Amino acid sequence: MKYKLIEKVPIPIPRHKNKKDIGEKIIVKAQTEKEYLILDLFRYKRYISRYVLNTETGEHAGRYEQGDWNTQKLIRIMGYDPLYESFYNSRILEKVQWDTKEDIETVKNAVQTVYSDKYLLSKIESMEEDYGKEKRLRSLDNKYRKIDRLMEGITDNDEEFKEWLYKICSTERYLFWNKENNTYGCSNCGSQILEKNLDKPRQGETRKCPECGQPAVVKKRTQRIWSKTRACKLERITPEYGVARHYRAEIKHCINGHRVFLEEGVRILLYNKGHVRPNYMIFYNQDGETYEWSNGLTRSDWYTSNPQNKRMEDCFLYPKGIPEALKGTEYESVTNAFVEMARLGLMLNYNSLMAAGCRLHKLGTMMEYLAKGRFYRLCKETARSCWAYNGSYSGPLSVNGNSIEEVMGLTDKQKINRLRDENGGCIRLEWLKYAEAYGCKIPKNTMDYLEENRIATKEIEELPDEITDRMSIEQIVNYIRKQAGKHYGTPQRALSQWVDYLFMRKAQNKNLNDELFYKPKDLKQRHDELITDKKKLDTVRRMSENPELRQQEARIMEEKFPGTTEVMKEVKEKYEFAAEGYRMIMPENPVEIVREGYALHHCAGSSERYFNRIENRETFIGFLRREQEPGIPFYTIEFEPGGTIRQNRSYYDEEPGIEEIRGFLKLWQKEIKKRLTKEDKKHAAKSAILREQNIKELQKNQNTFVLKKLEEDFMEAI
Repeated sequence: MKYKLIEKVPIPIPRHKNKKDIGEKIIVKAQTEKEYLILDLFRYKRYISRYVLNTETGEHAGRYEQGDWNTQKLIRIMGYDPLYESFYNSRILEKVQWDTKEDIETVKNAVQTVYSDKYLLSKIESMEEDYGKEKRLRSLDNKYRKIDRLMEGITDNDEEFKEWLYKICSTERYLFWNKENNTYGCSNCGSQILEKNLDKPRQGETRKCPECGQPAVVKKRTQRIWSKTRACKLERITPEYGVARHYRAEIKHCINGHRVFLEEGVRILLYNKGHVRPNYMIFYNQDGETYEWSNGLTRSDWYTSNPQNKRMEDCFLYPKGIPEALKGTEYESVTNAFVEMARLGLMLNYNSLMAAGCRLHKLGTMMEYLAKGRFYRLCKETARSCWAYNGSYSGPLSVNGNSIEEVMGLTDKQKINRLRDENGGCIRLEWLKYAEAYGCKIPKNTMDYLEENRIATKEIEELPDEITDRMSIEQIVNYIRKQAGKHYGTPQRALSQWVDYLFMRKAQNKNLNDELFYKPKDLKQRHDELITDKKKLDTVRRMSENPELRQQEARIMEEKFPGTTEVMKEVKEKYEFAAEGYRMIMPENPVEIVREGYALHHCAGSSERYFNRIENRETFIGFLRREQEPGIPFYTIEFEPGGTIRQNRSYYDEEPGIEEIRGFLKLWQKEIKKRLTKEDKKHAAKSAILREQNIKELQKNQNTFVLKKLEEDFMEAI
């Protein structure tokens, strides 16, 4: 865009007088200069801005009276958002007016259109959009071609890399039986060996290959075995950057030898310091070229998006080319550590280590300490504690430590040696720190169990101090192991329940001094009993809460259903009964029902339908209590005059010990059957009809949840 040429064109004076009938309309003056169409905008004789359009390319720009040139669409210069508005909108066109007919002709000739005057602005808008689309396509195509040029310098893998990958990943070699030739094929060297030279081997036995000398497992029932692994290769591509190449590999072990198949998923270009920001670029394999039908461009194999969800996980690191690839980059600090870990053949998340090493420059030195000190498991878990997305480290080691003691936070070298000898990881290190801090001993088998089940020190420290003072870590672990095997399946669940049990005992001021109580033989049973006790205490507490409010609620029910109290007193003696450790108690007034419903968290005391049914003698409400705890609510029973039970509800609509109470309820039904009068039987028959009507209504409304609960609770009196 030739802005100096455009600025030399003078601003014209509009001929239109901007009378009142024009109002807020924008007056547009048009003129041309070579290939440029220049539009000057006015409102109330005041100059607003200038817009220019290259009629050959569609390039456009705008400038306000005191501003700079910016790439802007005409509709935005007029004060509208092009994302939501268009010149096809008649509301906008009504606010724009050409100054003279000559201006209209100037625009028509410039954009070479046969559009009517009404759609001239739409033609300009269309040229702007075409230019924007072409610009985006050029930019995208340039990006694709740039990536192609970057990838051209990265060569295919050589056989040396594949052979290294086979040797480091293949823990076993095989001798496959060829029945036709009566020979065995070595997967390591591909040699065909006569059976007599192997002394008639059997399936699964190990024999040494006479050609390559490697021990191999005899396989008579299969002709091939596949194994999978991952690998990373660092190499220098140009003086400006290196590359980290991440592979998924499949190794085919067969009668003729072996083959390594590689699938490269991710490439990370590692730029020298100060070359670009950020100092890396990640490209993902797109699994072949992609033709984008929407724009007609072809995208190559490598791009910045990751539609196939390629991952960089734990892998082996190729030992050649590491110093050259990392030299001069932000990742140079991990060079020595990577060289040592690659030499040892450690399978780690090297990508996370690189990301964290870029920010934590002493991380590389620490990893070198660990690798040379033969702390192999700790190396692996440290890499997993590094986060690639933000370059942080969240493990127990001190990255800035100047010695192995400072790194691990241990002063006792014997414990450091023990960590190495037992190939311990982060969990074992935490427990060794715990042992040093508290001066206790933790046997190897206990330590193995803690590490195997990922039980950290903080989980044991959740136990009350009374327990950790009385029991050693070995005793705690033995108890957890025993309880996990009985009921819980995992040590974490057993430990969590134990902590819960102990704190519930403390909260209820119960004894924790006796081993019988703090280390119960059956933890699950004792835990469940405490929960039941807690529910009882909560129920009693809720019964005594807000007595005035409960009486007020009951008074409302009595006013709506004035006959309920009389009916309840009349039937009380008839339906009360006790046997087998349980008792059916009948309430005397609505207050008792309201308190019961509030205590057990169910709707019996707050729903009008129950009081309506009592008044009409359709159903009654009874309280089922334990004989030894008559003052503690247990179950609320809704039953018909004949003894048929419609519903039974306990805490939060639960049903604890339901099978036990059903035995009692059957005895109760038999007993009250003897007490029924002719009038009671009439009410029972009427209640049964109303019950069926209620069920049909629920079925019609498809209220399956309520229907299911009613079906489960229903006990017909026989």
